[in-house]
Amino acid sequence: MPLTFLVPAILSGAIAAAASAAPASPALPPGQQLVYHCQWTQRYKMSTPWTGTMTIRVNDQGVVNGTYKSTSIKPDPFYGKIVTVTGGLSGDKIRLSFGISPAVSVSGDVFQNGISGVTTFNGGRFEFVAARSQ
Repeated sequence: MPLTFLVPAILSGAIAAAASAAPASPALPPGQQLVYHCQWTQRYKMSTPWTGTMTIRVNDQGVVNGTYKSTSIKPDPFYGKIVTVTGGLSGDKIRLSFGISPAVSVSGDVFQNGISGVTTFNGGRFEFVAARSQ
């Protein structure tokens, strides 16, 4: 078979394999509903952490969608709200955006039983920890 026929066949196979490959993160299996108990703690300040429950799904392309519901009291900016969560996953790196105003985005790492990250909100630096619910 001439080389001109082989190259397109090889390339189309490689493109199909790359397109169907899911981001590598066994901790966040694609398509499954995942529930996390979350805590936001402000660095360098004695305060009561904010808490909530996050329910998300990750699709095969690493797109994250879900909701977050506060379980703490004021001055939690999420208090009394259910907000959308969107984001992306690439390997063990995750970015989550929480639909409140002003917007809150967390950049962090995924572990077998949770997520750990940081964000800046209203001039303060916060640590975000999410433990997977069993």
